[in-house]
Amino acid sequence: MSRSVRPPGPRALKIGENARAIREKKRLTRRDLAERMGCTESVVANLELGRSVMTAEQLLDLSEGLGCRLWLLLRDLPER
Repeated sequence: MSRSVRPPGPRALKIGENARAIREKKRLTRRDLAERMGCTESVVANLELGRSVMTAEQLLDLSEGLGCRLWLLLRDLPER
C-alpha cells in the first residue's frame, strides 16, 4: 500500500515566509538556523521557500531554532 503525501501549498509557503522574516530580523543566516535545528542549510532553504511539507517536529525545531513562539510562524495563514 503506497502512502500519498500532499505537496506543499500556500500554507507551507506562508510559514516559510514568516520563518525567513523572523530569521532575518534576528540576523541569523540559514547556516546558523540549520545548526540550531540540527539539519542542513538546504532543509532550511526548502522550508523557507515552501518546497516541503513540515512535520510537527520540524515546526517545533524551527520555532526553537528561531527563538520564537510557534504562533508567530503560523500567523496569517491562508484559508484552505
